[in-house]
Amino acid sequence: MPRVARTTFLALLAVGAIAKAEARATRMEVLPGTVTVTDGADVPPGSILRVKLQDLSPGIAKHAMVANQTYEVAGKTPIHFELSYNPSVIEPSRLYGIAAVITNSRGLALWETRVPIRVLTLGNQKRVELVLRPSERPKAPPEPTAFVLECEGQRFHVDLSPTSATVALPDSQLVLPLTEVPSGKRYSDGVSTLAVSGSAAYFQRPGKAYRNCTVLPEPESEPRP
Repeated sequence: MPRVARTTFLALLAVGAIAKAEARATRMEVLPGTVTVTDGADVPPGSILRVKLQDLSPGIAKHAMVANQTYEVAGKTPIHFELSYNPSVIEPSRLYGIAAVITNSRGLALWETRVPIRVLTLGNQKRVELVLRPSERPKAPPEPTAFVLECEGQRFHVDLSPTSATVALPDSQLVLPLTEVPSGKRYSDGVSTLAVSGSAAYFQRPGKAYRNCTVLPEPESEPRP
């Protein structure tokens, strides 16, 4: 074989060996597992399962990401998954954990793991069964029990109960029963009406209708009529 041809041949062999070594180094592995929700509910159509492999070792950024994957899911659990990760980034002396969350089509968390489950290293499991609990919803602020109604320069103190609103007028009080409406709150006795939607309100009493009222929080020292 001519020298030039032999040199080219050896160079190609070297390139091939390097390519094979790199392929071996970057070959992905999978961490199999299942996801189950504790309340037994069906996962709604269009939901997304997000699974994350995190580095939990002390001294690094909290829950540093190692790998993550998303899956479209729906129906009954358990749901099976395989999370791909690069084994070359896994160090035997470090601590790793896996966490998951299921969100609806709008991105609202429905179920989630409360703490990551330890996996892969330090004798921890290489196949996981994740149990997801319903996500904690932010608590809604308590309904006000009183507010001030400002209408055309006048102010009326309003006390609320689960079934009625009591409006303090300069010379009397109106007790208006709560009535059913699609949105907001409406109180009426058939003659007088108070309708509230957010910070806007409409108030009608005998002889007068106020169409552009504002709901104000009750000051602690607000004097009552």
